Amino acid sequence: MTGRQRIEKKLLDPKALREAFLNAINHNDWTQTIPPAIYLFSDRIEIISQGGLPEGQTEEDFFFGVSRPRNKELMYIMRHFDFAEETGHGVPDIINAYGKEVFKFSQNYINVTLPYDKEVMQTRIIRNEERKISQL
Repeated sequence: MTGRQRIEKKLLDPKALREAFLNAINHNDWTQTIPPAIYLFSDRIEIISQGGLPEGQTEEDFFFGVSRPRNKELMYIMRHFDFAEETGHGVPDIINAYGKEVFKFSQNYINVTLPYDKEVMQTRIIRNEERKISQL
């Protein structure tokens, strides 16, 4: 048989999404009463961890992948169950997929905004419109 091969595209880069989510948990300031937050929008997902950059870490270190765990005990548990390696590759993986501009810093939080793939979104919109028309 010949024909077009199926090309699978994801709405989000799965590796970057996983890293952003696990980083939000591992590096959240758990001394505050606010856990990490995940917000879903029509064009993006935002993952927010509380506490900003750990003391002594610069944005340059952060983007380079220097790992400074805020919660050493939690990081130990996450490493034990293979959810983290503490190798510092997570942020560079996110940057490779989306660029540095997805990160927003404040003294109180780090916000990671991962945009949905526009081509996948357009395909889904077209399919939804086709379904609506076929149901008429």
